Amino acid sequence: MKIVKLLTAIASVSLGTVAILKAPQANAAEKMTFSLPVLGEFSLSVAELELFAESGEIRSSTYGLGLYSKFIDEKSLLQFRQILTTSFVDDPVLVYRLTNTSNW
Repeated sequence: MKIVKLLTAIASVSLGTVAILKAPQANAAEKMTFSLPVLGEFSLSVAELELFAESGEIRSSTYGLGLYSKFIDEKSLLQFRQILTTSFVDDPVLVYRLTNTSNW
């Protein structure tokens, strides 16, 4: 799953607030860290996001996407899944600008 797709998804589906995504360089392929004013900062594995994007499946209800999805309405989850499965143009400069700005 491409980082631009995830960044766009988080920026687009943020429960009416600004969501900030952090992807530490060493762990960028393993997990994504989100920050929502309503939920605070939390991390989800890329594998978990891929499973949700491909099948709509949310495996656990006690941690990860399963836990946080309890606070998100069905319509927003559906929109989030649609965004995760949408292809976007890869633009390394755009990714750099989105991940290295404080002007959210």
